[in-house]
Amino acid sequence: MGMSAKKRNPKKKELTGKFYTKWGFWVGVGGVIVAIILSVGFGLRDVIFKDPEIKELRKELGYLERLSPGYQLHLGPFYRTEDPVLAKLLFTGFQSMKGHKYGEAIGYFRSGIELEPDSITKAALLNFIGLCQMKKGDLEQAEITYLGLISDCEKYGFEKTLAASLNNLGLVYRIWGKYKKAIEVYDKAIQQYEKINDLEGKASALGNIGVAFRSSGEPQIALSYYERSLEIARKRKFRVLEVNQLINIGNAYGDLWEYTKAMSYQQEALHISKKIKDIEGQIKSLAGVGDTYVGLDSLEKVLISYNEGLGLAVSIGDFEMQAVIYGNKGRVHFIKDEYGEAISCGERAIALFERIGDSARAAQTRQNVNKAKIELNLNSTY
Repeated sequence: MGMSAKKRNPKKKELTGKFYTKWGFWVGVGGVIVAIILSVGFGLRDVIFKDPEIKELRKELGYLERLSPGYQLHLGPFYRTEDPVLAKLLFTGFQSMKGHKYGEAIGYFRSGIELEPDSITKAALLNFIGLCQMKKGDLEQAEITYLGLISDCEKYGFEKTLAASLNNLGLVYRIWGKYKKAIEVYDKAIQQYEKINDLEGKASALGNIGVAFRSSGEPQIALSYYERSLEIARKRKFRVLEVNQLINIGNAYGDLWEYTKAMSYQQEALHISKKIKDIEGQIKSLAGVGDTYVGLDSLEKVLISYNEGLGLAVSIGDFEMQAVIYGNKGRVHFIKDEYGEAISCGERAIALFERIGDSARAAQTRQNVNKAKIELNLNSTY
């Protein structure tokens, strides 16, 4: 007989099978864990080792996005910036704008263009250059910038930048006092916003048309545009824009001498702005409340509101609203025959307007100061 086959232990076979099954299971689990760790690790690496300039820029963009000014910032292209040099220029330019150093900001944005970024980023940079020119009072240069930018956007199909540029060109014409032209351009901006389904942009442009009509002495027509903008803002929960339109409506009712209505809108704006921690909205609504108290002949309450708004404006370095409120306080002191205080407030307003390059409002305030000086001299003569 030949050699018999070696008998296998069935229990050993069972144990061996279980061992390999368990070993295979844990190898698989381990592979998944390693994959997850590597995946998360690379994600953390992007957070930890991301260029500080880019992290700094994106934080600043987040702050700017929370604002809802009458002009359009169009920040989207800047989020895609991966060049730390460009990121640093952008961040520094934004900081210069916040400090009302618009000439410096233009220099940084032009340096960004010299780095030859992609066309959409270049267009976004030109938008900011136009904004700075406008804030500096260089309205002719701002018009040239925006007309060229609009032409480029139409040529290359930059739909969002085109809408923002039209809106901002309308603002240039409004500040210039060319209200009819401003309204025509705002209408084109609205058509573009509707084309790209940007309801927030449309609501902003509607509000801007209202401001143009109010500036041209037609507050009743302005109200219809403010209310359309407010309806969109409330429906879509654009809270900062809602605050702005409530303030605008209050201002329009003030122009129509309907001060009780005006006060209800200004107080609602103040309530919402406090709730959502919108400091800029609080400052403007407090100024609006103060203006309305003037119409109601509650002059002591006027100064309380103005001083509260002024304190907030100082706390965030908002030189423009500081200047506006000091100018308004000067007019209240003039009404109260307190000419020394009127002169003091007016001169502080002039210095602040000049600091931000707003020569038009500085000149207007200087006229008010001169009137107060004349009254002071007349009273000291008798």
